[in-house]
Amino acid sequence: MGNFNISSNFIKTHFVKDNVMGDNRVNAVFKQFQANRYTVAQRLMFNDSRVNVPGEDSITRFPIGYSKQQQDVLIGAFYTAYAGLDPGRTDVGSFPKIPLPGWNINYNGLTRIKAIGKHFTNINIRHAYNGRYSVGSFTQNLRYDKEQQVAAGQDFVPQKQISDVTISEGFYPFLGINIATKNNWTVSFDYKRSRVMKLFAAQFNVTEMRSNEMQFQAGYRVTGLTLPFRRNGRKVYLPNDFRFDMSVSVADNVTITRKIDQDYNRATSGTKQVRIGPAATYQINNKINLALRYNKTIMSPRIANQFYTALTDFGLEIRYTLN
Repeated sequence: MGNFNISSNFIKTHFVKDNVMGDNRVNAVFKQFQANRYTVAQRLMFNDSRVNVPGEDSITRFPIGYSKQQQDVLIGAFYTAYAGLDPGRTDVGSFPKIPLPGWNINYNGLTRIKAIGKHFTNINIRHAYNGRYSVGSFTQNLRYDKEQQVAAGQDFVPQKQISDVTISEGFYPFLGINIATKNNWTVSFDYKRSRVMKLFAAQFNVTEMRSNEMQFQAGYRVTGLTLPFRRNGRKVYLPNDFRFDMSVSVADNVTITRKIDQDYNRATSGTKQVRIGPAATYQINNKINLALRYNKTIMSPRIANQFYTALTDFGLEIRYTLN
């Protein structure tokens, strides 16, 4: 009994979009997964010493002992399809042997350019990717027999019983930019995207969860601020620290259930979320801090049985520091 994890790379199929036809969200990678099964079954049959005369089963129309619903066939086809690999030339086992690395790239050398360095104290550009393949839980199959012989229409019992396998990957972020200016502004932008595919071999379906998120943040800090209105004929001046922050994010999440050999690709949950959160903070003196905050979240459903939701909260916060 145990579980298995290995770093891998699935970037070849990450950007493949669904072909939406009504409620059905057909995906070319999922179709390739189903098509890969025959080649994977052939590879498994030729590598199995229990097969005396390799050939095609007259009932399943698949290689002997490995039908299109056999556990090891499904897992091998699933991994090769979503990794963008040729099932005829790569390892089709349930436990890949060679890990593939992710990456994390940071670059902050733009301020060395004089024209840019005059206005900015820091510009940092980020990009990162991570992929992982995991077997959630597996046990030694007590029905496995290394001398097993199969009749027409029957499958070999797999050596290990596997409940599910998961492919997860993401760009954290796909693009990230952090900027600090010489006039006290800070700005950041992040675009993240990820997906998780889980194969349930016994139920013959795949659950796919996708997420795309964009987040923008800006802040301004100054000591001594002149406000754009007057009091007693003079513009109001705030002598202490003042900070303004703005956060805006848009997240799109969807979960799709895909049933093998049934042309069923339906979104079962998902929302599009928009969040806006401005905040202003003023240090009145060494002991008193005043903050005004506002947050609004709008959630639009991706399916009919969920509801539109809008949440708003705001408040005034006064903080007093005791010495």
